[in-house]
Amino acid sequence: SECVAKLVADHPSAKAGRNYGLGAGIDLGDKHGNFLFNMHEPSAGLDLLRSDLKENGLITLFRGHHMHCAPPLIITPEEIRESFEILDRSFTKLDEFIITNPD
Repeated sequence: SECVAKLVADHPSAKAGRNYGLGAGIDLGDKHGNFLFNMHEPSAGLDLLRSDLKENGLITLFRGHHMHCAPPLIITPEEIRESFEILDRSFTKLDEFIITNPD
């Protein structure tokens, strides 16, 4: 909710977001506001985001330009805060990637 909206407001690579209960999704965008990834195309930006999240202990699901967040139902408030801190740092890296790489 507020955390997803803050990610979208703070990061050009986060084009749109929505959530329902604990589940959330974020659409990834390029520096022009277009969707960042097509469904079956490899992407260096997506690989960067995935590996950075995984290195920091956060596993998410991706389908095309959409990142799904589906935490376990036993997650604690502290773990939720930590997850959004990881997402924020990883999106900062993706922002730098999309801004500095030519289309």
